Formats: sequence, C-alpha cells, structure tokens
Amino acid sequence: HRLQEAMFIGCAVDDLSVLRELKTEIPEQLWSWWAYELGLYQRAVRRCRPDMLGILPVIRGIAYPPQAEIAEVKRTINLKLAEDSQDGITRRQ
Repeated sequence: HRLQEAMFIGCAVDDLSVLRELKTEIPEQLWSWWAYELGLYQRAVRRCRPDMLGILPVIRGIAYPPQAEIAEVKRTINLKLAEDSQDGITRRQ
C-alpha cells in the first residue's frame, strides 16, 4: 500500500511533516498496526528520535507481540518436515 510505504520512507528519512500528514490520512487502528508491522516505533527508539516518538503510536500490549515471538511462529508455520518422518506422514494425512 502506498501510504504504508510512505510511512516507512518518512520514518527512514526523519521527515516529521510527512508523518504528521500521514497520521491524519490513515485511520488510527491501521496507523498503529502499520507502525508495529514496519517496526517504526522501535526504530525511532533505537535512533533516539523523541520528536518522531511523539507522532508514532506506543506499541505495547497483547495486540502487539514481540518480534521474536512472531519470528518463532513463522518458523513453525514454515517448518518443512521430512516426507518419511512420523510428523511428515501425519501432516499429509
């Protein structure tokens, strides 16, 4: 989505005016989710950008699991089992 890309680029180049404008265009729930999905809040924290942190949503709570937890779930989903293993046979059935 072009607005999501604009969020990422605005954060990458520290363009606060673009981020402020995008925040008014994007619904709040979508703004929060995209900021989480793109890792923008964590990026602003690591780069010590207090002005940007004032624009981006604070990402915490049950709706936003840690990135390590998401990576583990993705690994599990993408796990390729050996065709002849017991788990592989069970999965095919």
